[in-house]
Amino acid sequence: MLIGYNALEILDGITYQMACTKLYLNGNTIWQTLNHISYWRELVTQRLVNMQGIEGQKTGFDEPEEITAVAWEQSKQRFQQAYDQLKNAILHLEESMLHTSAGDKGSYYFNITGCMQHDAFHLGQIILAKNSVLNR
Repeated sequence: MLIGYNALEILDGITYQMACTKLYLNGNTIWQTLNHISYWRELVTQRLVNMQGIEGQKTGFDEPEEITAVAWEQSKQRFQQAYDQLKNAILHLEESMLHTSAGDKGSYYFNITGCMQHDAFHLGQIILAKNSVLNR
């Protein structure tokens, strides 16, 4: 799925201060949204690797434990690692498995394409939030 943006380019220029800025009450920060994308990539990877549905225990919109430049870099590294692990799981999934069930979570194909759509949606939110923070 091509969305016209590279995820790492979207994150480029976002400082840790920008990443933890709340734009509206009860809204998620860029950081929380990035954590959420990473969480869902990890969850789908687990489904692909373990060949069964694994229930997520949370939403993944976690606040950072500490708000520092180092912690922000670690969250971005987790985001990239989650991508790399998902890509590896997809590459190693036998094509014959694509339309089989991942438990009660739909087919593996559904999980893969759903994760891509999920990424595109939330990366769009990050773009909007980044532009809003920059234009404050």
